[in-house]
Amino acid sequence: MNDLGTEEQKRKYLPQ
Repeated sequence: MNDLGTEEQKRKYLPQ
């Protein structure tokens, strides 16, 4: 899959 896509989603999903 796409690393950028997964990383981007994780960052957006991560409650910071």
